[in-house]
Amino acid sequence: MKMKNKDEIALHDYFDNLLSPGERVDFEEILVEYIDLAIDLRKLTTLHRILRNLPVAFQPNESVINIITDSISERGDDYIPPEPKSKPPPKKEKKKKKKKKKNFFKEDPVEESFIEESPLEESFVEEGFIEESPLEESFVEESFIDESPLEESFIEEKPVKESRSKEKPDKKRPVKKRSARRKSKGLRAKTKFRIKQFFYFLIFLVFVGVAFSVFYFYQKIDNTFPWKVNVISESSQPDKKLLPNFISEDEQLVTYKNNFIRITVANKGFIELKGECEIASIKGTQSNNSISFIKGDLKFSPLHDNDLFQLEYNDVTIRSKNSEFQIKTYDKKPTTLNILTNTIEIEYVGKVSKIPFNHTIQVLDKRNLSIPLITSSSKKYTRLVNQFNIQQNDKTIRSIINTSKKDNAFTLFFMLQNVEPLYKELIIEKLQKFFPLPDSITKVNILLLDQNSLNAWWEEIYSNI
Repeated sequence: MKMKNKDEIALHDYFDNLLSPGERVDFEEILVEYIDLAIDLRKLTTLHRILRNLPVAFQPNESVINIITDSISERGDDYIPPEPKSKPPPKKEKKKKKKKKKNFFKEDPVEESFIEESPLEESFVEEGFIEESPLEESFVEESFIDESPLEESFIEEKPVKESRSKEKPDKKRPVKKRSARRKSKGLRAKTKFRIKQFFYFLIFLVFVGVAFSVFYFYQKIDNTFPWKVNVISESSQPDKKLLPNFISEDEQLVTYKNNFIRITVANKGFIELKGECEIASIKGTQSNNSISFIKGDLKFSPLHDNDLFQLEYNDVTIRSKNSEFQIKTYDKKPTTLNILTNTIEIEYVGKVSKIPFNHTIQVLDKRNLSIPLITSSSKKYTRLVNQFNIQQNDKTIRSIINTSKKDNAFTLFFMLQNVEPLYKELIIEKLQKFFPLPDSITKVNILLLDQNSLNAWWEEIYSNI
């Protein structure tokens, strides 16, 4: 495309650095579209380099001066020198072999002829007026156009024809392919930043999806609901509601007179309800299944892999770890808890107590428990313990201590935490006759009700009873 006069003026102003920053940006966009302007800019740059390398002062050789002087003296004063020719013939001397120069614009035949076959530059070199300097070679290798980002975009968008140069690449130094590198440089920083942002966002979405899937499948596998309800015996009253086949989380179940229900808690155990009962499910996981007990006759039978079954009754919490127990409420009597196998934990008023098998304990009210009794206790001993639960006096306490046997060790052990210091010493002396204190425990620790010492002595009694 033909270059306009105003574009030529702008080219020289751009080369002389006379344009404002905004005008320079506009002109660089024009350079990308018009190849002629880019070629002219390259020529101006090369011409400026050649002129800059010309010597300031020229001193010819003495032989040349002598020849000129002799010629003038032979011809005389009337000699008129001939007019110089427009273009001196090139000498036939062999040209010096130039080093191979990197030229990323060698595809353009116009630029190649201007740089490599410039008669002005070659004549100066041949006559010895100027020498090829390393500075010039480096300037050619790393020229203004070569490093310009405008030229990079120009090369990417408008590829030119292959060079007519027949020079073969040096085998020792293979030619580097720069097209891929230039294309990678062509991406703007803003575009790279957006790609990174998208990549990080994609990773975040994948991570959230995986985490949600793992949590969902874990919850599904860990959940033991719904619990299967098997009606073994139905109520004979026709106005009663039908019992559900399953019970889910936070669901209430009410049974009626003559009902006998068995609830299967996954692979953890069975809950048996007899007669009029009322319960509500609280939690159902592989590690903890819990219910709220309101009234009735309930029995829990664990399976071999049960971790924890928890029953909430008023302000009392009963925990079973592979232990079978039964709890029953009465209209005019205290609620009775029977431990059938192993041991259970009872938490009330911030205290945690262990009750072994074959023992019975009563829930006197919402916050008080009775002293546990072994089921094989005599009627006299049972009456004394029940009297102690109602009113503690010196005669009752001494009678319980004197009549206690080895099987009544846990009754004395729990009384120890509920009597005055004077009776504590009497109970410790009685228990030491059956179960001496371990070496790591002192009598003072027991009198001070140190929990670690009490637990250690409890385990000693439980393992030898």
